[in-house]
Amino acid sequence: MRNICLGLIFLLVACVAQAQQYTPFPKSGGAWLQHYFNHTTQPISGYAYLIEQEKDTVINNLTYSLLYKTSQSAYNTPKGWVISHYRSEYGALREDSFKHIYFFDLHDKKEYLIYDFNLQVGDTIPLGYNHKNENYPIVISNIDSILIDTVYRKRFGLSDMSSNYTEPYAYIIEGIGSKYGLLSDLKWPFEIGNHLDCFGIDGKSLFPYPNGKCALSKPTSVPENPLTFFNLFPNPTTGRFTIQTQSIFSNGYICVRDVTGRIMHQENLQFPSQQIDISKNPKGLYFVEISNGNNKTVQKLLMH
Repeated sequence: MRNICLGLIFLLVACVAQAQQYTPFPKSGGAWLQHYFNHTTQPISGYAYLIEQEKDTVINNLTYSLLYKTSQSAYNTPKGWVISHYRSEYGALREDSFKHIYFFDLHDKKEYLIYDFNLQVGDTIPLGYNHKNENYPIVISNIDSILIDTVYRKRFGLSDMSSNYTEPYAYIIEGIGSKYGLLSDLKWPFEIGNHLDCFGIDGKSLFPYPNGKCALSKPTSVPENPLTFFNLFPNPTTGRFTIQTQSIFSNGYICVRDVTGRIMHQENLQFPSQQIDISKNPKGLYFVEISNGNNKTVQKLLMH
């Protein structure tokens, strides 16, 4: 019996140690698929972009991995809509032995601390490349773990101390970065900002969907209005509304978020239309997102 108990204790200690093991950023092969959105325009505007981690380079006697950014946008011409891709060097990334992640900006030739994974609950996020607003203090409100590809990674909750809302509005994850993207501003994006759609290494998607594809889609054609792929009515609503979609979003899902980014409702997408009921949630502004992994678009919804 004593040997069994000792064995169980050893197993428990080993599991805890494994769960707390730090997961560094990849040294190469990392890919962050993101999109920029602007909800202040009608229709809602935005574009997708991919940040890829490639060959090593030496800057000021320090070794970095070069980052390349590929942007995808759609624009109208007399011959119809055209998809454009633009690829360029974006900067460089390195990690030291103290769990600090640095970004070297190729434009101003300066290095910035973008993540510190030594922070504890109650610590304030330092000002830097992805947090520039000194009037918007961000603190670590909680630390937990998330299972990604059989490995537990620490997840740090971010809270806005300039308001009374103490629940985390976003997270940063070991080896990945922010839910808003690798280098995006950590401030909560009310109507304009960025969002991380996928993170992967060496062509394998890891987060948030292990079966996804961290690559820009290359559609052969674009509808007359490429940024409005679904109809939503009535809007404003009392909580019940209808979504009509095009076939481009078949086999997808619907996600309704509040202004803090929290998911308030989620279900599979039914083509060509379906009714959604969020009337049990508080009145206010929501963002309705539909996606099928390759295409994504968002519309604002007001519930009164």
